[in-house]
Amino acid sequence: MARWLDDRSKSEALRILKWLFHDVFERNAEGGVNLHSWGEPETSSSLLVSRLSLHCDITPRTAQTLVRRALIDSFKADPTSPSRFVEALSGLESSFLRKPLEGFVLLTSLSARDLHDFPTIRLDGATFTFSRFPPPRFGTPDLVVRHRWNDKRFFSRTAVRVHVRARDPMDAADLALQRLELLRSFWNLGLHRGIWSIRMGDDVPPINKIRLGPIHTVHYPDGSSARDSFWYEPDFREGEFTETLGEEKKGKLREMETWCRTRLRRVPDRRKVEGLWIRYCQALDQRNRANAFLQTWAILEDLTGNPSRYDQLIRRASYLYSDRWYVRLQLEEMRRRRNELVHKGSNEEHPERMTFVLKGIVEHYLLFMLRNPKIVGSPQALAAFLAQPTDVGARAQQMRRLQLAADVMKR
Repeated sequence: MARWLDDRSKSEALRILKWLFHDVFERNAEGGVNLHSWGEPETSSSLLVSRLSLHCDITPRTAQTLVRRALIDSFKADPTSPSRFVEALSGLESSFLRKPLEGFVLLTSLSARDLHDFPTIRLDGATFTFSRFPPPRFGTPDLVVRHRWNDKRFFSRTAVRVHVRARDPMDAADLALQRLELLRSFWNLGLHRGIWSIRMGDDVPPINKIRLGPIHTVHYPDGSSARDSFWYEPDFREGEFTETLGEEKKGKLREMETWCRTRLRRVPDRRKVEGLWIRYCQALDQRNRANAFLQTWAILEDLTGNPSRYDQLIRRASYLYSDRWYVRLQLEEMRRRRNELVHKGSNEEHPERMTFVLKGIVEHYLLFMLRNPKIVGSPQALAAFLAQPTDVGARAQQMRRLQLAADVMKR
């Protein structure tokens, strides 16, 4: 059932809703809704989604769709009472979740020539099947043919089919792409962990070696198209290099994938941890190193609990290192660079070196969560762990206080 995340979220959301109902929406003669502000309710729905808690099966795209519909439905029902929005949204959420699950297949490709001999992989409800080309039964949507993508989409790449169960084709595409991003995060970590590749110039390739192909289509299990449309990668470059990995590299990525999949099953707050891994993969897909750096820094902020002060973030982000003083100096440099990129728009120098240093720190904490799922199996638990004092005397005093509290509770 839809609900607000907390009282502050509710207060902010009600202010948005009152503005929409009073200044943006207007009933027309046909019983529909006219809009007085361009871009609404698209923008406001994004703001509302970030303040809501919905069922874990609701993907971000579906959440946006449901919120937009709930805005219009609740206004039509009672334009004077925006508080009925959550009631309308809960009804739409329940209706969506009652829809039966169906089998769908996302068909896409990966930027490596020799992954087609991989066995079938199962990860979090998705099944991945690899081949040099897709089976003939998979038809090509007319829109793909008209855009002349059909002959290019599998050239020098590996075809991959992601089998999922979802409630509609759009939901299936979102779910399948999320699972594929999660798999790619493990694979790419296995390939580039501990490796630096400093490039000069503006046209540098992404850090990730295994990236998505140009377009993705959704099909039914018999191969027929579920939608006459396709999803595309806006940053794709037609002539970009695709490599042959070789047996050694394939062994490394399979080893990392197997280890991560096994550990991830033990994580209590699995969805949130998966979300961090997916964002890590997407950050390292960026061609622009400044964008990759900023997105990776945002992940570090979430891993450390988004503290209000930078000194707290830096102290927590250096907690696991024996040479904390040196890591803190590096993080201070990164913080200054981050602020220059965000506030001044400075992009004279690509933050190549710092991106790789930051990438290593984020990987260290992501893997630490998988190694210790019972203690730090959620971003909140990790942040609380990192907030502990680093001084030996302070830690000993904290342990004595905890022991005293435990003794008091037993009385």
